[in-house]
Amino acid sequence: MSILAAILLTISALFHASWNLLGKKVHPSPAFFLVANIIACLCLLPAVFINLSSLLSIPYTVWGLVFITGFFQAIYMFGLAGAYKHGAISVAYPLLRASPVLFIALLTSLLGQGAALTIPGIIGVVLVSIGCLLIPMPSLRGIRLSEFLNLSCLFALIGAIGTVGYTLVDDKALTILRNMEVLQLTVIEVSLLYLFLESLSCSLWLALISIPQQKNRSDLVEITHKHLSTAALTGFSMTITYAIVLISMAYVENVSYVVVFRQLSIPIAVVMGIVLLKENGNIPKFVGTISTFLGIIIISIG
Repeated sequence: MSILAAILLTISALFHASWNLLGKKVHPSPAFFLVANIIACLCLLPAVFINLSSLLSIPYTVWGLVFITGFFQAIYMFGLAGAYKHGAISVAYPLLRASPVLFIALLTSLLGQGAALTIPGIIGVVLVSIGCLLIPMPSLRGIRLSEFLNLSCLFALIGAIGTVGYTLVDDKALTILRNMEVLQLTVIEVSLLYLFLESLSCSLWLALISIPQQKNRSDLVEITHKHLSTAALTGFSMTITYAIVLISMAYVENVSYVVVFRQLSIPIAVVMGIVLLKENGNIPKFVGTISTFLGIIIISIG
């Protein structure tokens, strides 16, 4: 991997952890992420205008997948907001980032949709599982199921399910688009165009979740009046995060390096939560975070 790719992916990890920190600190709610997603759509409009004619060539199958991935994205944002509202980011973020990697590795293996898990892959799954079990624990004296029976962990699980859903759908949709010669677009152009459609679809689903409820409508009014700049910064950071990842792919020999470096955001988010938000930094949290981080690296490489 080139030094430039390493620098870009490190910046991407910082952006990802930072916009999650903003969502936790300011106003963790579906309404907040609705506004952030709308801003993300606005950031991506130039890429859409440049390739406007290409929209007409997108098949109905992909439009259907965009509709579905928007739903899963909204579920992810809903879970994200709930996990941060009811718990610490230094606990919820690692669970939200690590659980989908674990679920996808096991799901694709069980369904026979990918290569069977190798020995390193199995070791990685075990390390991620251990990490996820340790992170919420108050001490290393014993793992208690009761530590997971809270709203933060429940919403983190919902967010993880959403992540698994949109990851699998996105992979299918982007594979179709990238193999369409009629589009005549680069990988980055296709990805940015799809990212706009995905963000737009997610915004529509989040609107359906937020607007019918009085509490969410009140949150929406409060955010647009008091926290619009922060929501805008969050939406911009979400867009930059993914754009940097796309650019970095041109500077690596193997895309698995990108997957590995993106997980650098896990320890960054934990440190940010402990230092900036004054969250509890106990030994199980640090050990669990390290175990999770190493497990994801092993799964990605192996």
